[in-house]
Amino acid sequence: MGIPFFFRKMDSKDMTRSKRLYVVLCSLAISFVCQGQILEAEKGVRVGTQLATQRTGYSGTGYVTGFDTDGDKVTLTVDLNTAGVYNVYIRYAAPFGEKYNFVYTNNVNLGTVHFAPSDTFREILVGKIFLDKGSNTIAIVKEWGYFELDNIRLEKTVRSEIDHIATNLVVPNPTSEASALYNFLSKTYGKVVLSGQYGGDVEFNRIKAVSGRTPLIRGFDLIEYSPSRVAHGATSTETEKSIAWHEQKGIVTFAWHWNAPKDLIDQPGKEWWRGFYTDATTFDITKAMNNPASEEYALIIRDIDAIAVQLKKLRDANVPVLWRPLHEAEGAWFWWGAKGPEACKWLWMLMFDRLVEHHQLNNLIWVWTSSASPAAADWYPGDNYVDIVGADIYLPAGTYTSNFLMFDNLVSIFGGKKMITLSENGPMPDAERLFLEQAAWSWFCTWSGNFITDGLSNSSAHINTVFNHEYVITLDELNDIDGIIADLDERRDALNDDEVVLGIEDPATTKINYQNPIQNNRLILSPKNGQRISKVVIFNVQGKVEFYRETNENKNSLDFDFAHKPSGMYIAKINTSTGTRFIRFIKP
Repeated sequence: MGIPFFFRKMDSKDMTRSKRLYVVLCSLAISFVCQGQILEAEKGVRVGTQLATQRTGYSGTGYVTGFDTDGDKVTLTVDLNTAGVYNVYIRYAAPFGEKYNFVYTNNVNLGTVHFAPSDTFREILVGKIFLDKGSNTIAIVKEWGYFELDNIRLEKTVRSEIDHIATNLVVPNPTSEASALYNFLSKTYGKVVLSGQYGGDVEFNRIKAVSGRTPLIRGFDLIEYSPSRVAHGATSTETEKSIAWHEQKGIVTFAWHWNAPKDLIDQPGKEWWRGFYTDATTFDITKAMNNPASEEYALIIRDIDAIAVQLKKLRDANVPVLWRPLHEAEGAWFWWGAKGPEACKWLWMLMFDRLVEHHQLNNLIWVWTSSASPAAADWYPGDNYVDIVGADIYLPAGTYTSNFLMFDNLVSIFGGKKMITLSENGPMPDAERLFLEQAAWSWFCTWSGNFITDGLSNSSAHINTVFNHEYVITLDELNDIDGIIADLDERRDALNDDEVVLGIEDPATTKINYQNPIQNNRLILSPKNGQRISKVVIFNVQGKVEFYRETNENKNSLDFDFAHKPSGMYIAKINTSTGTRFIRFIKP
């Protein structure tokens, strides 16, 4: 388990003069882009914080201080004429040493931001965020607190490029199954997100009961195969379970909560079975790094060899593995990260060489867990030792966001050369926001236990929505992957093409009966020529889904109530028995 690190062209038809005027106004509004807006902290809505002017060098008429009690915050509002990606800069002072505080956009917690010590006001780049058209809020909320906020600056920018990923795995002569899995991940990267879940029957039955779906990726752990746990009687069947999952066409990922080889404290609160935590062992990795003749070095090799026995079973069963050892090292709560980046990188490369060169394990796809901190690159073992970069993100219960800021920061740090994935999560990301914001995590994999079962981290409604969203691939959808990607590409074209706004489709030329503009606040869709509608997704011109409906009934028409929807242009994606169509219409 982890802890948060941060953080088609469409043919235009003849239109009436009024319709032409409407779409011209839409076009002019969309063409306006916010550049370099400065949001002065003193103009925000304050809760538990105060306006101050004592520290010199501030902009505007003052700054905000008093972040000293949980819940203290300042909220700023910005109105934008177009949705898009913006760089966020924060100008602050931290006279009491380094601090961490939360950043929220539109009431969604993006994670923590590190503020280096500074007696004077200075500006830092937080990263990129996606903001909607219209009104948006940005809030700074006390986590550690005790810093001073001068302003927030927004600068229009673009997403980092993700199309430079490596074409080959880092292991020499990978198995055909490992290559096929990597090629599949490459094909789907940025197109869809693969669903995943750690745990066993309890977690998978919960998802199945709520959504009717089964995750594609299943997470396993080699923890009980650690020799210092085996010595205490630990046993495991994770290897056999993962082989069975592969036989069901599922994808296998393995973590290893490596119980320290020796020096377990084994006292109340620091029991032997907690030996993967830094505070439950005195094992010193640097003794092994600095002395290959040491007992520590020999025990590390012993443990890696014990794990190789299990990984060989998977290789021999033709199971490719998304392999995630030494995860979350930068946090230092696990012993493999406690002695800093150089010792951890040494251990990663030692493990790589031992498993790949000595044990000939060529069925592994190596996944490094990173952060978006300034030190992330210092911890990275290197492009020759890593296939995929992951992030383990645990936001507060019920916080459903795309984590775009973290994703884009990681793409930037690693130069777009490695696929980026959400290797562990608590709350699952909002699937619609993933699609709209293009936070292109390769997969997500929710941690086991309460994170999926308690109804708080992930509500039943959220589980159902995520697993039934067209952007999220489940086990039963593998055979439909090409069609799903094609449909999503069409929707992307519709969202990204200005002509979608400028053209009004003529209902007479479509295979669906409908009125445009709609009448009496109702859109009524009636299939022609015996077609059957299976799914309708209706979204506004900013890409927000307004209606999502699936039906197995052979109805003559479907009715959508727009009484409480704003006037404007809408787009409907309609899946029928003869194909997928897009229509556009206006609510007057």
